[in-house]
Amino acid sequence: MPMNNLKNIKRQLDRFKPFDVVDGFEIAYDEICQRDVRFRVPAVRIILSAREGELIEEVNDLPRNFSYALTYPGSASTKCMVIFTSKSRGIFIGGEPTFEYARITIRKIEQGLFEISYSSKENRLVFLPFEKSWKEAADTYKQYFNIYANVNTLKRRKPIYLLQIGIKNRLGNCGIISFDDLMEPVDYFEARLGVGHIIHLIGANQAGFDNMFPQFKVNDDLGGEEGLRGVLDKIKSKGLLTSHHFNPRIADYDWIQQHAECEDAIVRDAAGYPVAESYGGHPYYVMNPNHPIWFDACMQTIQRLHAVGFDYVQLDQFTQQRNLYDPKQPIQLGYAKMVRQAGQLGIRIWLEGVSDVYRLDGMDFSQILVRERPALFTDFELATGYPYGKSYPEFFMHLYPDHNISYRVMTDVKTVENFKQKLAIARKIHAMVYDLQMDFFNDGYMKLLEDAVDMILKYG
Repeated sequence: MPMNNLKNIKRQLDRFKPFDVVDGFEIAYDEICQRDVRFRVPAVRIILSAREGELIEEVNDLPRNFSYALTYPGSASTKCMVIFTSKSRGIFIGGEPTFEYARITIRKIEQGLFEISYSSKENRLVFLPFEKSWKEAADTYKQYFNIYANVNTLKRRKPIYLLQIGIKNRLGNCGIISFDDLMEPVDYFEARLGVGHIIHLIGANQAGFDNMFPQFKVNDDLGGEEGLRGVLDKIKSKGLLTSHHFNPRIADYDWIQQHAECEDAIVRDAAGYPVAESYGGHPYYVMNPNHPIWFDACMQTIQRLHAVGFDYVQLDQFTQQRNLYDPKQPIQLGYAKMVRQAGQLGIRIWLEGVSDVYRLDGMDFSQILVRERPALFTDFELATGYPYGKSYPEFFMHLYPDHNISYRVMTDVKTVENFKQKLAIARKIHAMVYDLQMDFFNDGYMKLLEDAVDMILKYG
């Protein structure tokens, strides 16, 4: 079993020489006792743990002395990465799955030479060389940390589709007059694809998508709670499941102004300032789920959505968005508690993003969220997409083949281009749910839905 010291890391690396170690290895401590392991290595390709995996085939396209960072658990689904020092030879680097914060950074020093750093409170890392296949080294990594697949769950059920229908967006725009109007796409979807699928709604709340979260008040203009319950009953009577979006990671700025008791739950940076992020031009605070008042507010919303009649509640961002460090307690512990309590209450959930710290059973699942448009935060940490490579879901799924997942076969670009290829990937990784991102209902929604269903029937 790997140990937490520099001597052991050097001992591992002395066994083989794919490395050109320029400055040796260094462990440094800072004021919050994070540990840094830094090393330099030549590379021709890299697989990063960004989301489900990012394969960077053109590594020299990264700007010189430019850092590209991931945080774990969050934008990094695991603490693992693969460095190819030649076409097939290289090294697999992996860390133990925990709820502790970690930051993984790569920086190009010069053509073909990269500096890698792992920063965290704990670095139980293994360095495993391979000659032909990174997957063999990954299997050895799993033995180190006792990561075994549940063979019973590998017998996959027939996949189902998740159809997203947006109702009211952040700007207040709404394409329907009443909740009953939702039945047009639902009827079409069920008539052509049959039963057992999921109808996922976003923005059924009065304030619109994400606004005034965690508060959830059903839109009175569209029929209120009674009208929404009626439509959910109709959807379920057709043999379909229902789902609604909820983001427990952020709190609307205006909601915080009305709930001063939650100000203490805002995550703060190293200088003590509250952390805020903007979505759709509106500010939101990032919240700490370990804070009891915020945790209770989120659980109340989850229970309210379930009580209205939704079979599933989507928990957004906290396994897909960047993680933020809290020196008192890992933030992910609060999220794990949220997931656990929802399960104890009989509420089905699905999570945006995949992570090795969440293993969902039954009909619960995590989402491989394929994004076509990449973006970085101002500190060069991954925000969305794949800035230097491409989605590589085989990476995460080889490590955790029994993970219940959905795969997005229609992405944020909202076209049916490459639909055949996306369906093939979903089949290859044994996705339990095939996800159709269709955005908010508007004049073009039904045409796009018809095109998507035609492609499903042609290639699915």
